[in-house]
Amino acid sequence: MRTATPSFSAFPMRRRSLPERRFAAPQPVPRWSGIRSAKALSTVCPQIPTYGPVGKAAASTLEFGTDFLTVNIRTPSVTGSAPVLVWIHGGGYAVGSANEAVLQSGAFAASGLVEVTVNYRLGALGFLHLNDGSPDNRGLLDQIAALEWVRDNISSLRRGSQAGHLCRPLGGEAFRSRLSWRCRLPTGCFAKQCCRAAQAPASRRWTMPRSSTGACWTICR
Repeated sequence: MRTATPSFSAFPMRRRSLPERRFAAPQPVPRWSGIRSAKALSTVCPQIPTYGPVGKAAASTLEFGTDFLTVNIRTPSVTGSAPVLVWIHGGGYAVGSANEAVLQSGAFAASGLVEVTVNYRLGALGFLHLNDGSPDNRGLLDQIAALEWVRDNISSLRRGSQAGHLCRPLGGEAFRSRLSWRCRLPTGCFAKQCCRAAQAPASRRWTMPRSSTGACWTICR
C-alpha cells in the first residue's frame, strides 16, 4: 500500500523480456499457484536519455530489468462499480515508465476511478526494425496486450468495473491513430479516449480515416 487506496503493483500482463524473446511478440503469462505479492513495483524498461534536455528530464532513473511488462492498479475500493482509466505513459517511445513517482499518487483512484498504469518496451527493444522475422512495433503490441489484460482481468480486482477509458499523454500520443488503423484492435478494450498532446488533433485529422473509428470507442475531448 503506497497510498490510502488499495493498490496492486507489478501485475505481469505478459511474460518477461528475457534474451530469447526480447524481440518477440508479447506472450501470455503462465498461470501460477498460490498468492503472488503485488506490493512492490517492477523494474522498468532499459532506456537511454534522448530528445535533448526534455528527454533527459523524462528518462527514468529507476532500476532497469527484464521483468517490466507489467501494470500497476489502484482502486477506490475492491467492491462496487467504477469506471476504469488506463494510463499509457509518454516519452516518445524511448523514455519514461509507469512506475514514476508522479504516477504513484493515487489521485485518480481518490476521485473514484480504477486507475491502471502500463509499462511497455521502449527504444530499440520496442521499435527497432529487424530482418529476422521479429514483429515491428513491439512496444505498440505490448500496449494492446495491456488493454486486453485489463479487459479480461480487471473485474477480478474490482467487481462491477465499467468500460475502460484510455488516456495517452505527450510524446507517444500518435499511438492513438496507429492503434486505430494500423493495428488490429481487439474489441471491447476501451470505451473512450482522452488526448493529452499538442499533436493529437492533427494526428486525428490527417492520419486516422473516419471509417476506422469503431463503435468500441469515441474520442473524449
